[in-house]
Amino acid sequence: MVSHRGGQAINLQTWVRIKKTRLATLSVGLGNATMRKFEHWPPSGEGRRIKEATERISRALEHVGDRRDLGYSRNFIEIALGEFEKIRQNSFFQNAIAPVLYQHRGLTLTYDAAIEAELSEYRNLIAPLWPEPPKEQASGKPVLSAVEGIIPDQLPGPLQFEFIGGRLQIKFQQPGPAQLSAENLSEARERILLQGELLTDALEASNCDGRLRELIEDVQGLIRAQQNAIQLGIANLTCERVFKRFEGELPDIVSGRWDGYSAALSLYVAQFPEWQEMLDNAAEAELSDADARVIYEAGQRVAKELDGLPEVAPEVPRYLQLVFGVSGDPWPTSRRALVAAVRTLQNFVSGVFREVAKVGNSISDGANTGIRRGLSAAIGIGIVWAAIHAATAVSPTLNTQRWMAKAAKIAMKELQELP
Repeated sequence: MVSHRGGQAINLQTWVRIKKTRLATLSVGLGNATMRKFEHWPPSGEGRRIKEATERISRALEHVGDRRDLGYSRNFIEIALGEFEKIRQNSFFQNAIAPVLYQHRGLTLTYDAAIEAELSEYRNLIAPLWPEPPKEQASGKPVLSAVEGIIPDQLPGPLQFEFIGGRLQIKFQQPGPAQLSAENLSEARERILLQGELLTDALEASNCDGRLRELIEDVQGLIRAQQNAIQLGIANLTCERVFKRFEGELPDIVSGRWDGYSAALSLYVAQFPEWQEMLDNAAEAELSDADARVIYEAGQRVAKELDGLPEVAPEVPRYLQLVFGVSGDPWPTSRRALVAAVRTLQNFVSGVFREVAKVGNSISDGANTGIRRGLSAAIGIGIVWAAIHAATAVSPTLNTQRWMAKAAKIAMKELQELP
């Protein structure tokens, strides 16, 4: 698509490809410059935040230009530019990185000037050229709202999802009635939390991989929040799998504390009926090893696509990794873990598409072409595409969940055809 400004013709597709390369190169250079100042990073975390921002920029740019849809690319370019804007406000950047020289294609600028040049080009030259959708199109309600009638409610599982203020978050699930009294449950939680604190102290005092301590801290957070038993049970299974990988490196005190913590958590979740229901479903599940691969890879992709999106709360991808692990991890052999992974994907797709339908219904008749802007403002296009990818990947495996394929097809067709 060619646009004109000041008598100059600008091909926006070509500009998108060039901008993607320039921003990616600038982000890598900025990340490297930040790492070279590693020993000067302030304890308050500003150095780490710059590095994390450059990683989010790289992930956002992966989505740019992979389809001919300019609007889709624009969303992720704006996410990347927004991260650059935040970096410029970072005090460590201003004091230590901004004056460092950045060289690219024969030009030498400070990092501050290089970022400002990219931001200014977009604001002043390119943003005014992006085509606006037509004002009206008398076609009734957006087709996306049609998915509402085929989407089931979210079910009890490790995770449920909700949108608050346009941001995807983990939905709190009230635990079901337990076999123990409220007083006994409270005492059990306190004992487990104490065991968890002793375990994290032992991990911190050892030379064990730092991810083990972070994993236990996440589980401790779930216990304090009194999340449902399925989420706690699956988190415990994930910890068992990860700790087993490191069992040859763990000091005896860490192994002992982990065994006690895991056993106590297993006894705790066994008091809740939803965990027993999950065990029953696992026993009846007819899923092969090949099915497991598809499901876990789909979940890992969702976590990766959501990580760093401004419309997603940071704990969402972190808790998804508790369920699905990360790329390169061996697949869990537990049927309970597999059934829980399926339930989590179903809930994610259901939660996102129900929000899509709500946005579609809130758009006035004849405003079909404005739905992309509505989705971008109310949900985030990246979240919708993550749900489409997940539903498309797993629906052939889950023959009883055909609604996922139907909903994904409707949403994908609508997004691809909208300007």
